[in-house]
Amino acid sequence: MDYAAYLAKIVELTRKVKNPESGGTYPRSMDTPAKRALYDNLGKNEALAVALHEAVRASKQDDWRSNPVKVKMVRNAIKGVVLQIATGTQEADEEGYRGTVKTEPIPYRAVSEVTIEQVLELVKNQDEY
Repeated sequence: MDYAAYLAKIVELTRKVKNPESGGTYPRSMDTPAKRALYDNLGKNEALAVALHEAVRASKQDDWRSNPVKVKMVRNAIKGVVLQIATGTQEADEEGYRGTVKTEPIPYRAVSEVTIEQVLELVKNQDEY
């Protein structure tokens, strides 16, 4: 009987490895491998992972990894998210008005040990970007 339970556990773990989003360990918003990589490497902070993902997607251009100027654009987008986290503010653009809106800051502790360069390297290694 113990052997059957052991085999069932092995099958379950194999399914989770093969298809991690079905494992139930990720929030619903972590629906791509790139988001899950950010989430796993940034202290399981969902808001931070989503913010970085959106910033990278908005700033990257074709063939960005091999062009220093394009890499700098992505680095600046990552830096912008980190600054938003530190200050708890974000830019707002409503009907032509450009200003700063106070938002709920993402806990800075979540990124205190992670540098912008580390996040950039993580992003560079994701096929999605």
